[in-house]
Amino acid sequence: MLALFSLVVVAGFPAVQAAQGQQPNTICFETFDGLTAFDNFDGPLSQHWTVYRGSPQVIAGGGRSSVLQMAHPLPGICGFFKDVDSTSLYLSNMATTIQQQCGGTITTVTATAMTSFADGMIEFDIYFVTGAESGASAILAFRMQSDDTYYALRLTNTRDWKCNFAKYTGCTWRIIGTQSACGIFQTGVWAHVVVTIGGPWFQCYKDGALICEAVDETWQRGIWGATGIGLQNNYYGGAFYIDNFRIPNGFDWTTYRGSPGIDPSAGRSAASMVFDHPDEYGDGAPFGDLTSYSAYISRPDTRCLTNAIIEFDILFDNPGGQKAFLTFRMQSDSQYYALRLTSTNDWECYFLRQNGWGSWDIIGTASAKGMIPLGIWTHIRVVMNGQNLECYMEWGGPCGTVSSHLLCSAFVTEFDPCPTNAPCGPCGPTYLVGTWGGVGFYSGYNRGRFHIDNLKIHVLK
Repeated sequence: MLALFSLVVVAGFPAVQAAQGQQPNTICFETFDGLTAFDNFDGPLSQHWTVYRGSPQVIAGGGRSSVLQMAHPLPGICGFFKDVDSTSLYLSNMATTIQQQCGGTITTVTATAMTSFADGMIEFDIYFVTGAESGASAILAFRMQSDDTYYALRLTNTRDWKCNFAKYTGCTWRIIGTQSACGIFQTGVWAHVVVTIGGPWFQCYKDGALICEAVDETWQRGIWGATGIGLQNNYYGGAFYIDNFRIPNGFDWTTYRGSPGIDPSAGRSAASMVFDHPDEYGDGAPFGDLTSYSAYISRPDTRCLTNAIIEFDILFDNPGGQKAFLTFRMQSDSQYYALRLTSTNDWECYFLRQNGWGSWDIIGTASAKGMIPLGIWTHIRVVMNGQNLECYMEWGGPCGTVSSHLLCSAFVTEFDPCPTNAPCGPCGPTYLVGTWGGVGFYSGYNRGRFHIDNLKIHVLK
Protein backbone atom coordinates (compact mmCIF):
# COMPACT_ATOMS: atom_id res chain seq x y z
CA MET A 1 0.00 0.00 0.00
CA LEU A 2 1.37 3.37 -1.04
CA ALA A 3 0.78 6.48 1.11
CA LEU A 4 0.89 9.82 -0.71
CA PHE A 5 -0.47 13.32 -0.18
CA SER A 6 -4.21 13.67 -0.46
CA LEU A 7 -6.66 14.87 -3.02
CA VAL A 8 -8.75 17.82 -1.78
CA VAL A 9 -12.24 18.64 -3.08
CA VAL A 10 -15.81 19.41 -2.19
CA ALA A 11 -18.15 16.50 -1.59
CA GLY A 12 -19.13 14.71 -4.79
CA PHE A 13 -22.06 15.72 -6.92
CA PRO A 14 -24.40 13.01 -8.16
CA ALA A 15 -25.05 11.94 -11.71
CA VAL A 16 -27.46 14.45 -13.22
CA GLN A 17 -30.37 13.78 -15.52
CA ALA A 18 -30.12 16.17 -18.43
CA ALA A 19 -33.84 16.02 -19.08
CA GLN A 20 -34.52 17.43 -15.63
CA GLY A 21 -31.75 20.05 -15.66
CA GLN A 22 -28.35 19.88 -14.04
CA GLN A 23 -27.67 20.54 -10.40
CA PRO A 24 -27.15 24.31 -10.20
CA ASN A 25 -23.58 25.57 -10.15
CA THR A 26 -21.87 22.77 -8.26
CA ILE A 27 -18.14 23.40 -7.75
CA CYS A 28 -15.56 20.75 -6.94
CA PHE A 29 -11.83 21.27 -6.64
CA GLU A 30 -8.80 19.00 -6.61
CA THR A 31 -5.39 20.27 -5.51
CA PHE A 32 -3.44 17.06 -4.75
CA ASP A 33 -2.46 18.63 -1.43
CA GLY A 34 -3.63 17.64 2.00
CA LEU A 35 -5.58 19.95 4.32
CA THR A 36 -9.17 19.51 5.45
CA ALA A 37 -11.26 21.30 8.07
CA PHE A 38 -14.85 21.64 9.23
CA ASP A 39 -16.45 23.72 11.95
CA ASN A 40 -20.17 24.32 12.42
CA PHE A 41 -19.41 26.26 15.61
CA ASP A 42 -21.38 23.99 17.89
CA GLY A 43 -18.49 23.91 20.38
CA PRO A 44 -15.86 26.24 21.85
CA LEU A 45 -13.74 28.24 19.39
CA SER A 46 -10.57 26.86 20.94
CA GLN A 47 -11.26 23.49 19.33
CA HIS A 48 -10.24 24.85 15.93
CA TRP A 49 -9.29 28.52 16.24
CA THR A 50 -6.94 30.89 18.04
CA VAL A 51 -8.39 34.32 18.82
CA TYR A 52 -5.86 37.00 17.85
CA ARG A 53 -7.68 40.32 18.27
CA GLY A 54 -11.03 41.39 19.70
CA SER A 55 -13.73 39.06 20.97
CA PRO A 56 -15.18 36.74 18.34
CA GLN A 57 -17.66 34.38 19.95
CA VAL A 58 -20.14 31.60 19.28
CA ILE A 59 -23.77 32.69 19.67
CA ALA A 60 -27.25 31.95 18.31
CA GLY A 61 -27.92 34.19 15.34
CA GLY A 62 -29.39 34.44 11.88
CA GLY A 63 -32.03 31.88 12.75
CA ARG A 64 -29.37 29.27 13.62
CA SER A 65 -28.50 27.82 17.00
CA SER A 66 -24.71 28.32 16.89
CA VAL A 67 -22.70 30.59 14.61
CA LEU A 68 -19.46 32.54 14.80
CA GLN A 69 -20.14 36.21 15.52
CA MET A 70 -17.54 38.67 14.24
CA ALA A 71 -18.45 42.06 15.70
CA HIS A 72 -16.30 45.21 15.63
CA PRO A 73 -17.54 47.69 18.25
CA LEU A 74 -14.38 49.77 18.59
CA PRO A 75 -13.97 53.19 16.96
CA GLY A 76 -11.52 53.83 14.16
CA ILE A 77 -11.06 52.30 10.72
CA CYS A 78 -8.57 49.48 10.94
CA GLY A 79 -7.17 47.47 8.10
CA PHE A 80 -4.63 44.81 8.96
CA PHE A 81 -5.15 41.50 10.71
CA LYS A 82 -2.79 42.63 13.48
CA ASP A 83 -4.47 45.96 14.28
CA VAL A 84 -5.53 46.27 17.91
CA ASP A 85 -8.92 47.66 16.80
CA SER A 86 -9.53 44.56 14.69
CA THR A 87 -11.53 41.42 15.45
CA SER A 88 -9.60 38.44 14.11
CA LEU A 89 -8.78 34.78 14.64
CA TYR A 90 -6.84 32.14 12.75
CA LEU A 91 -7.45 28.47 12.06
CA SER A 92 -5.11 26.45 14.24
CA ASN A 93 -6.42 22.89 14.11
CA MET A 94 -6.76 21.13 10.78
CA ALA A 95 -6.60 17.54 9.64
CA THR A 96 -4.37 16.24 6.90
CA THR A 97 -5.70 13.72 4.40
CA ILE A 98 -3.38 11.03 3.07
CA GLN A 99 -3.79 9.38 -0.30
CA GLN A 100 -3.69 5.60 -0.22
CA GLN A 101 -3.44 3.42 -3.30
CA CYS A 102 -4.56 -0.19 -3.29
CA GLY A 103 -4.57 -1.85 -6.67
CA GLY A 104 -6.13 0.55 -9.16
CA THR A 105 -8.10 2.65 -6.67
CA ILE A 106 -6.84 5.81 -4.98
CA THR A 107 -8.81 6.97 -1.93
CA THR A 108 -8.24 9.41 0.92
CA VAL A 109 -8.12 8.94 4.68
CA THR A 110 -7.71 11.47 7.47
CA ALA A 111 -4.50 11.63 9.47
CA THR A 112 -3.49 13.80 12.39
CA ALA A 113 -0.47 15.55 10.87
CA MET A 114 -0.37 19.34 10.76
CA THR A 115 0.80 21.48 7.88
CA SER A 116 0.10 24.90 6.42
CA PHE A 117 -2.32 25.80 3.65
CA ALA A 118 -1.08 26.12 0.08
CA ASP A 119 -3.95 25.30 -2.31
CA GLY A 120 -7.52 24.24 -1.81
CA MET A 121 -11.16 25.20 -1.66
CA ILE A 122 -12.55 27.11 1.32
CA GLU A 123 -16.31 27.41 1.75
CA PHE A 124 -18.58 28.89 4.39
CA ASP A 125 -21.94 30.54 4.99
CA ILE A 126 -22.01 34.27 5.74
CA TYR A 127 -24.74 36.53 7.14
CA PHE A 128 -24.32 40.30 7.36
CA VAL A 129 -25.99 41.89 10.37
CA THR A 130 -24.99 45.47 9.62
CA GLY A 131 -27.31 47.36 7.28
CA ALA A 132 -26.32 48.14 3.70
CA GLU A 133 -26.10 51.86 4.45
CA SER A 134 -23.30 51.26 7.00
CA GLY A 135 -19.81 49.88 6.48
CA ALA A 136 -19.24 46.12 6.81
CA SER A 137 -16.05 44.33 5.77
CA ALA A 138 -15.54 40.57 6.20
CA ILE A 139 -12.02 39.32 5.51
CA LEU A 140 -10.80 35.82 4.69
CA ALA A 141 -7.00 35.89 5.00
CA PHE A 142 -4.96 33.11 3.39
CA ARG A 143 -1.35 32.14 2.73
CA MET A 144 -0.43 34.37 5.64
CA GLN A 145 3.27 35.22 5.97
CA SER A 146 2.73 37.27 9.15
CA ASP A 147 -0.06 39.24 10.82
CA ASP A 148 0.39 42.08 8.30
CA THR A 149 1.50 40.21 5.15
CA TYR A 150 -1.02 37.95 3.39
CA TYR A 151 -3.64 37.58 0.68
CA ALA A 152 -7.22 38.50 1.57
CA LEU A 153 -10.72 38.22 0.18
CA ARG A 154 -12.95 41.13 1.21
CA LEU A 155 -16.71 40.51 1.27
CA THR A 156 -19.27 43.21 1.97
CA ASN A 157 -22.97 43.99 1.86
CA THR A 158 -22.39 47.76 1.89
CA ARG A 159 -24.38 49.17 -1.01
CA ASP A 160 -21.57 51.20 -2.57
CA TRP A 161 -18.68 48.80 -1.81
CA LYS A 162 -17.37 45.90 -3.87
CA CYS A 163 -15.98 42.46 -3.08
CA ASN A 164 -12.40 41.76 -4.17
CA PHE A 165 -9.12 40.02 -3.51
CA ALA A 166 -6.28 42.08 -2.05
CA LYS A 167 -2.62 41.75 -1.11
CA TYR A 168 -1.42 43.10 2.25
CA THR A 169 2.32 43.78 2.47
CA GLY A 170 3.47 45.17 5.80
CA CYS A 171 2.45 48.81 5.66
CA THR A 172 0.22 48.94 2.61
CA TRP A 173 -2.35 46.96 0.65
CA ARG A 174 -3.82 46.94 -2.85
CA ILE A 175 -6.73 45.36 -4.69
CA ILE A 176 -5.79 42.63 -7.17
CA GLY A 177 -7.92 41.20 -9.97
CA THR A 178 -11.53 41.92 -10.79
CA GLN A 179 -14.18 43.27 -8.41
CA SER A 180 -17.82 42.38 -7.92
CA ALA A 181 -20.77 44.67 -8.42
CA CYS A 182 -21.63 46.95 -5.50
CA GLY A 183 -23.66 45.57 -2.61
CA ILE A 184 -24.17 42.04 -3.92
CA PHE A 185 -24.62 40.52 -0.45
CA GLN A 186 -27.95 41.18 1.25
CA THR A 187 -28.43 42.15 4.88
CA GLY A 188 -30.04 39.48 7.05
CA VAL A 189 -29.79 36.71 4.43
CA TRP A 190 -27.46 33.71 4.53
CA ALA A 191 -25.25 33.27 1.46
CA HIS A 192 -22.86 30.45 0.59
CA VAL A 193 -19.31 31.42 -0.38
CA VAL A 194 -16.84 29.18 -2.20
CA VAL A 195 -13.22 30.30 -2.64
CA THR A 196 -10.84 28.31 -4.84
CA ILE A 197 -7.11 28.90 -4.40
CA GLY A 198 -4.80 27.05 -6.77
CA GLY A 199 -1.29 28.21 -7.51
CA PRO A 200 -1.56 31.88 -8.54
CA TRP A 201 -5.29 31.61 -9.38
CA PHE A 202 -7.93 32.85 -6.90
CA GLN A 203 -11.69 32.81 -7.52
CA CYS A 204 -14.69 33.58 -5.32
CA TYR A 205 -18.26 32.38 -5.90
CA LYS A 206 -21.43 33.56 -4.16
CA ASP A 207 -24.21 30.98 -4.28
CA GLY A 208 -22.52 29.34 -7.27
CA ALA A 209 -21.87 32.51 -9.30
CA LEU A 210 -18.37 33.91 -9.85
CA ILE A 211 -18.10 37.39 -8.30
CA CYS A 212 -14.35 38.15 -8.41
CA GLU A 213 -11.03 36.58 -9.36
CA ALA A 214 -7.33 37.38 -9.28
CA VAL A 215 -3.90 36.11 -10.33
CA ASP A 216 -0.79 36.65 -8.21
CA GLU A 217 2.39 34.60 -7.68
CA THR A 218 3.96 36.30 -4.66
CA TRP A 219 3.34 33.59 -2.02
CA GLN A 220 2.66 29.89 -2.57
CA ARG A 221 2.03 28.75 1.01
CA GLY A 222 1.11 30.17 4.40
CA ILE A 223 3.82 30.20 7.06
CA TRP A 224 2.16 32.08 9.94
CA GLY A 225 -0.69 31.31 12.33
CA ALA A 226 -0.45 27.51 12.26
CA THR A 227 -2.26 27.11 8.93
CA GLY A 228 -2.00 30.54 7.31
CA ILE A 229 -5.80 30.97 7.24
CA GLY A 230 -7.72 33.58 9.23
CA LEU A 231 -11.02 35.46 9.53
CA GLN A 232 -11.27 39.16 10.35
CA ASN A 233 -13.77 41.97 10.78
CA ASN A 234 -11.79 45.06 9.80
CA TYR A 235 -14.34 47.90 9.81
CA TYR A 236 -15.71 49.61 12.90
CA GLY A 237 -19.33 49.06 13.86
CA GLY A 238 -19.77 46.16 11.44
CA ALA A 239 -21.01 42.70 12.36
CA PHE A 240 -21.45 39.42 10.49
CA TYR A 241 -21.89 35.70 11.19
CA ILE A 242 -19.95 32.74 9.80
CA ASP A 243 -21.21 29.15 9.80
CA ASN A 244 -20.24 25.77 8.34
CA PHE A 245 -16.64 26.69 7.63
CA ARG A 246 -15.09 23.92 5.56
CA ILE A 247 -11.99 22.95 3.60
CA PRO A 248 -13.35 19.76 2.03
CA ASN A 249 -11.54 16.64 0.90
CA GLY A 250 -11.64 13.99 -1.58
CA PHE A 251 -11.63 13.05 -5.24
CA ASP A 252 -11.29 9.32 -5.65
CA TRP A 253 -9.39 8.29 -8.79
CA THR A 254 -9.26 4.99 -10.62
CA THR A 255 -5.86 4.27 -12.15
CA TYR A 256 -6.71 2.47 -15.37
CA ARG A 257 -3.39 1.99 -17.13
CA GLY A 258 0.23 2.53 -16.08
CA SER A 259 1.16 4.28 -12.86
CA PRO A 260 0.00 7.91 -12.68
CA GLY A 261 1.06 9.22 -9.29
CA ILE A 262 1.67 12.19 -7.04
CA ASP A 263 4.71 14.42 -7.42
CA PRO A 264 5.30 16.38 -4.19
CA SER A 265 6.77 19.43 -5.92
CA ALA A 266 7.25 19.83 -9.71
CA GLY A 267 8.36 23.42 -9.21
CA ARG A 268 5.57 24.29 -6.77
CA SER A 269 5.26 24.20 -3.01
CA ALA A 270 2.41 21.69 -3.22
CA ALA A 271 1.80 18.35 -4.92
CA SER A 272 0.56 17.60 -8.45
CA MET A 273 -0.39 14.48 -10.42
CA VAL A 274 2.11 13.19 -12.99
CA PHE A 275 1.31 11.14 -16.09
CA ASP A 276 4.38 9.46 -17.54
CA HIS A 277 4.71 7.29 -20.65
CA PRO A 278 8.01 5.42 -20.50
CA ASP A 279 7.09 2.90 -23.18
CA GLU A 280 8.63 3.42 -26.65
CA TYR A 281 5.33 2.56 -28.28
CA GLY A 282 1.85 3.99 -28.09
CA ASP A 283 1.57 6.85 -30.58
CA GLY A 284 -2.15 7.40 -31.12
CA ALA A 285 -3.06 4.87 -28.43
CA PRO A 286 -6.41 5.40 -26.67
CA PHE A 287 -7.18 5.72 -22.96
CA GLY A 288 -7.37 1.95 -22.51
CA ASP A 289 -4.20 0.96 -24.37
CA LEU A 290 -1.73 -1.07 -22.31
CA THR A 291 1.04 1.43 -23.08
CA SER A 292 -0.96 4.46 -21.87
CA TYR A 293 -0.80 6.08 -18.42
CA SER A 294 -4.44 6.85 -17.66
CA ALA A 295 -6.76 7.59 -14.71
CA TYR A 296 -10.33 8.85 -14.30
CA ILE A 297 -12.33 10.41 -11.47
CA SER A 298 -14.50 7.74 -9.87
CA ARG A 299 -15.95 10.00 -7.16
CA PRO A 300 -17.69 12.35 -7.68
CA ASP A 301 -19.56 10.94 -10.66
CA THR A 302 -18.47 13.06 -13.64
CA ARG A 303 -20.02 11.03 -16.44
CA CYS A 304 -23.11 13.17 -16.91
CA LEU A 305 -21.49 16.52 -17.71
CA THR A 306 -23.41 18.45 -20.35
CA ASN A 307 -22.76 22.04 -19.27
CA ALA A 308 -19.61 22.57 -17.23
CA ILE A 309 -16.31 24.41 -16.97
CA ILE A 310 -13.19 22.33 -16.35
CA GLU A 311 -10.04 24.19 -15.30
CA PHE A 312 -6.57 22.89 -14.48
CA ASP A 313 -2.88 23.73 -14.63
CA ILE A 314 -0.60 21.67 -16.86
CA LEU A 315 3.17 21.31 -17.05
CA PHE A 316 4.97 19.49 -19.86
CA ASP A 317 8.31 18.04 -18.77
CA ASN A 318 10.14 16.57 -21.77
CA PRO A 319 11.40 18.40 -24.88
CA GLY A 320 10.36 15.59 -27.24
CA GLY A 321 6.86 14.74 -28.47
CA GLN A 322 4.18 15.56 -25.92
CA LYS A 323 0.49 14.61 -25.96
CA ALA A 324 -1.75 15.14 -22.95
CA PHE A 325 -5.40 14.14 -23.21
CA LEU A 326 -8.39 15.27 -21.15
CA THR A 327 -11.24 12.80 -21.68
CA PHE A 328 -14.95 13.38 -21.05
CA ARG A 329 -18.35 11.96 -21.99
CA MET A 330 -16.76 8.52 -22.12
CA GLN A 331 -18.70 5.54 -23.48
CA SER A 332 -15.82 3.08 -22.95
CA ASP A 333 -12.03 3.07 -22.64
CA SER A 334 -11.79 3.60 -26.42
CA GLN A 335 -14.91 5.69 -27.17
CA TYR A 336 -15.06 9.25 -25.83
CA TYR A 337 -14.45 12.91 -26.53
CA ALA A 338 -11.06 14.32 -25.67
CA LEU A 339 -9.00 17.50 -25.70
CA ARG A 340 -5.45 17.00 -26.93
CA LEU A 341 -2.87 19.43 -25.53
CA THR A 342 0.77 19.57 -26.55
CA SER A 343 3.92 21.65 -26.08
CA THR A 344 5.58 20.22 -29.20
CA ASN A 345 6.54 23.01 -31.62
CA ASP A 346 5.03 21.48 -34.77
CA TRP A 347 1.82 20.05 -33.24
CA GLU A 348 -1.58 21.61 -32.55
CA CYS A 349 -4.09 21.44 -29.73
CA TYR A 350 -7.59 20.26 -30.69
CA PHE A 351 -10.73 18.39 -29.69
CA LEU A 352 -11.21 14.86 -31.00
CA ARG A 353 -13.68 12.03 -30.97
CA GLN A 354 -12.20 8.60 -30.28
CA ASN A 355 -14.33 6.05 -32.17
CA GLY A 356 -12.61 2.88 -30.99
CA TRP A 357 -9.23 1.23 -31.18
CA GLY A 358 -7.16 2.91 -33.91
CA SER A 359 -10.01 5.19 -35.04
CA TRP A 360 -10.36 8.87 -34.15
CA ASP A 361 -11.36 12.16 -35.80
CA ILE A 362 -10.28 15.74 -35.16
CA ILE A 363 -13.37 17.90 -34.64
CA GLY A 364 -13.64 21.66 -34.85
CA THR A 365 -10.84 24.18 -35.21
CA ALA A 366 -7.30 23.40 -34.07
CA SER A 367 -4.89 25.82 -32.42
CA ALA A 368 -1.74 27.22 -33.98
CA LYS A 369 1.34 25.04 -33.52
CA GLY A 370 3.45 25.13 -30.39
CA MET A 371 1.11 27.31 -28.32
CA ILE A 372 1.74 25.80 -24.87
CA PRO A 373 5.26 26.47 -23.53
CA LEU A 374 7.52 23.65 -22.36
CA GLY A 375 8.49 23.52 -18.70
CA ILE A 376 6.09 26.28 -17.58
CA TRP A 377 2.86 25.79 -15.65
CA THR A 378 -0.03 26.84 -17.94
CA HIS A 379 -3.66 27.39 -16.93
CA ILE A 380 -6.30 25.73 -19.15
CA ARG A 381 -10.04 26.39 -19.12
CA VAL A 382 -12.43 24.11 -21.01
CA VAL A 383 -16.02 25.27 -21.52
CA MET A 384 -18.63 22.60 -22.29
CA ASN A 385 -21.95 24.10 -23.30
CA GLY A 386 -24.00 21.22 -24.68
CA GLN A 387 -22.79 20.72 -28.25
CA ASN A 388 -20.29 23.62 -28.06
CA LEU A 389 -16.76 22.94 -26.79
CA GLU A 390 -14.08 25.60 -26.23
CA CYS A 391 -10.58 25.52 -24.76
CA TYR A 392 -8.74 28.60 -23.49
CA MET A 393 -5.17 29.17 -22.37
CA GLU A 394 -5.01 31.78 -19.57
CA TRP A 395 -2.38 33.83 -17.81
CA GLY A 396 -2.10 36.75 -15.41
CA GLY A 397 -2.84 40.18 -16.87
CA PRO A 398 -2.42 43.74 -15.57
CA CYS A 399 -3.15 44.34 -11.86
CA GLY A 400 -3.85 40.69 -11.16
CA THR A 401 -6.57 40.28 -13.79
CA VAL A 402 -6.97 37.24 -16.09
CA SER A 403 -6.04 37.23 -19.78
CA SER A 404 -7.35 34.49 -22.11
CA HIS A 405 -6.66 33.11 -25.57
CA LEU A 406 -8.98 30.69 -27.38
CA LEU A 407 -6.87 27.69 -28.34
CA CYS A 408 -9.43 25.52 -30.09
CA SER A 409 -13.16 24.91 -30.38
CA ALA A 410 -15.61 22.35 -31.70
CA PHE A 411 -19.29 21.77 -32.30
CA VAL A 412 -20.58 18.27 -31.61
CA THR A 413 -22.81 17.39 -34.56
CA GLU A 414 -23.45 13.80 -33.51
CA PHE A 415 -26.39 14.81 -31.35
CA ASP A 416 -28.23 11.62 -30.46
CA PRO A 417 -31.71 12.40 -29.10
CA CYS A 418 -33.66 10.00 -26.96
CA PRO A 419 -35.09 7.05 -28.93
CA THR A 420 -38.56 7.46 -30.36
CA ASN A 421 -41.21 6.23 -27.94
CA ALA A 422 -38.54 5.29 -25.40
CA PRO A 423 -37.25 7.08 -22.29
CA CYS A 424 -33.85 8.74 -22.12
CA GLY A 425 -31.12 7.05 -20.17
CA PRO A 426 -30.13 8.38 -16.72
CA CYS A 427 -28.01 11.14 -18.29
CA GLY A 428 -30.07 12.10 -21.31
CA PRO A 429 -28.93 12.07 -24.96
CA THR A 430 -26.00 9.71 -25.51
CA TYR A 431 -23.48 12.01 -27.16
CA LEU A 432 -23.78 14.83 -24.66
CA VAL A 433 -22.95 12.63 -21.67
CA GLY A 434 -20.91 9.59 -20.78
CA THR A 435 -21.84 6.14 -19.54
CA TRP A 436 -18.39 4.85 -18.49
CA GLY A 437 -15.57 6.00 -16.21
CA GLY A 438 -15.58 9.76 -15.74
CA VAL A 439 -13.51 12.82 -16.51
CA GLY A 440 -9.98 11.54 -16.99
CA PHE A 441 -6.45 12.22 -18.20
CA TYR A 442 -3.94 10.10 -20.06
CA SER A 443 -0.53 10.24 -21.69
CA GLY A 444 -0.75 8.55 -25.08
CA TYR A 445 2.61 9.22 -26.71
CA ASN A 446 5.90 7.40 -26.23
CA ARG A 447 8.28 9.16 -23.82
CA GLY A 448 5.72 11.85 -23.04
CA ARG A 449 5.34 13.21 -19.51
CA PHE A 450 3.11 15.90 -17.99
CA HIS A 451 1.72 17.11 -14.64
CA ILE A 452 -1.74 18.41 -13.79
CA ASP A 453 -2.67 20.49 -10.75
CA ASN A 454 -5.60 22.45 -9.29
CA LEU A 455 -8.33 20.67 -11.20
CA LYS A 456 -11.71 22.38 -10.88
CA ILE A 457 -15.06 21.21 -12.26
CA HIS A 458 -17.86 23.77 -12.22
CA VAL A 459 -21.20 22.20 -13.15
CA LEU A 460 -23.47 24.87 -14.60
CA LYS A 461 -27.24 25.13 -14.68
